[in-house]
Amino acid sequence: MDRRTLLKYLSIGVAGTSLTTAVQSLASASGGTAAWGYTGTTGPSNWGSLDPAYAVCGTGTRQSPINVNTTQAIDATPTDFEVNYQSFSPTIKNTGKTIQVDCPSGSTLDLDGKTFNLLQFHFHAPAEHTKNTQLFPMEVHFVNALLDAAGNIVELAVIGVFMEVGSYNAQINKIFNNMPTTSGGTNSPSGVSINPEDILPKPKLDVLGLITEPLKYYRYNGSLTTPPCSEIVNWILYDRPIKISQAQLDQFEALYDNIARPVQSLEGRFVLEDKLT
Repeated sequence: MDRRTLLKYLSIGVAGTSLTTAVQSLASASGGTAAWGYTGTTGPSNWGSLDPAYAVCGTGTRQSPINVNTTQAIDATPTDFEVNYQSFSPTIKNTGKTIQVDCPSGSTLDLDGKTFNLLQFHFHAPAEHTKNTQLFPMEVHFVNALLDAAGNIVELAVIGVFMEVGSYNAQINKIFNNMPTTSGGTNSPSGVSINPEDILPKPKLDVLGLITEPLKYYRYNGSLTTPPCSEIVNWILYDRPIKISQAQLDQFEALYDNIARPVQSLEGRFVLEDKLT
């Protein structure tokens, strides 16, 4: 199968989802009314039967997350991929399911000739995706939406970044030190500015600022990882994790430590590999 056909599979979206519904569904399952969670009778294995609006969680064929087998990824070059995120004063929210940072307008992602708007980013512990079956302690998802003229979501592009224990992360600290500890709580800390782009991994540079190791990433067509599990997501998974300290991991896990959907079947989908240079 040629590259153009592969990219067509990656760019399938579902039109007509309202912006409000899509944003809420990421955190509060607004596609239905049934309560859901990560353990017991409302856990991931039962999501598809909790509410008719969640049925695709059990019957879908493009579900996320997945395991990325890097040896089977197909080398391909998308038409374009560029992040243009801006600095802002964050509003940090405890949704009852995760910690989420809501983003004002102005930050965009260009992908295959389309411009997506950054809506929010949030965290999972442990990570949801795996790489060659390796499970990372955490994963952060940057949720970007392509809107039509009426403000409806045409499709989503979500950047997933693995997080591993290593050195202290000053950018993550701006969020973790200001996390509301109660469900439904919000915090807009005074004097704090953050640019989500500063959280993303970067290509490795030499002393002259020249790239010595490009940043590899993987793409595939998938879904939301929470109910209603809508299959509207272009996933972009960075190969290189970012680092946080053990203390920062402990700080997050004191609030949430089991908020990850298990890996789903690939169901014949293709995973593409490319590099940022």
